[in-house]
Amino acid sequence: MAYTTADLISKIKRRSFLPAAQTQYSDLKLCEVADDQILTTIAPRMRRMDQGYWLEAVDTPLVAAQGAYKFPQHAMWNKVNNAQIVDADGVVINPLTRTEPYNLRWSNDATAGQPSSCYYLHDETVIFPVPSTSVAASMFLRQWIYRRPNRMVPEASAALADAVTDLGATIKIDIGSATLPATFTSGTLVDVFSGVSPFARKATGIPISNVSAPTFEVQQTDLPDYAAGDWFCLQDETVFPPVPIEYVGHLATLCVLELTASQMDMQAYQTQKNEAIGEIDSLLKGAGNRADAQPKTLSLLNSPIAQMLGPRGRRLVRS
Repeated sequence: MAYTTADLISKIKRRSFLPAAQTQYSDLKLCEVADDQILTTIAPRMRRMDQGYWLEAVDTPLVAAQGAYKFPQHAMWNKVNNAQIVDADGVVINPLTRTEPYNLRWSNDATAGQPSSCYYLHDETVIFPVPSTSVAASMFLRQWIYRRPNRMVPEASAALADAVTDLGATIKIDIGSATLPATFTSGTLVDVFSGVSPFARKATGIPISNVSAPTFEVQQTDLPDYAAGDWFCLQDETVFPPVPIEYVGHLATLCVLELTASQMDMQAYQTQKNEAIGEIDSLLKGAGNRADAQPKTLSLLNSPIAQMLGPRGRRLVRS
């Protein structure tokens, strides 16, 4: 089952009773409203509910004698959660211990070697000691981030692969009878998504070529995993709400809540607010990050209080 922005927009219009002829909210504007709700409301909750959702590793080549490295472009909240030194195969060579800049011995700032510590500034990770020439030749800085979701757009702004043909060095994408977006020209960078849940991003920022509607091509090396049903979106855009399918209805509720607030309809706003609160409760209870634990009965016989009171304390616990 594929839930695209078309399904989300349909839910928003149905729940908010937006008239078909209205011009205040285009499909793109409704997607923008949904983007706002993702970043300001859902993302913090998702991170709390599932600590692995949107978590992604970004590797940056080390440069000899360079200590500061910019945060990855898509780091949500402009934050890096963890940093490691890895080799070319992605094997962790050295987890970096987080410290604070005022705890470092600045007299050794010029020392080069294998980085072992790091600290974070507002837009960069600083590693210490700085990489030596031999370390920089084969190592990478891996920064773990919560990746900011792509901006949602209507289906008309993307291309759905109706058929794919292996031409050897390239792959020919045919979108069938659909209209190829005017923004798709040779050299355009696209992100590619699977059309099957969980709608994984297969490629990021790859160029298209030989555009001749309704077809275009991509390099085989850029997209080794491809299939009919894949969606091709402009870089940093997507036709999939970046949440689990079970959250799409809640996202629609939040969007309607914002629409009613903008229209100063306080009665409708309060109704939607109550509905949103109820949905939050059920969603948080329905999904979690941990498996059910095996309950154990704890004895108080060896508790600190019983030990402190001695035999008298143990007698009180038994009674």
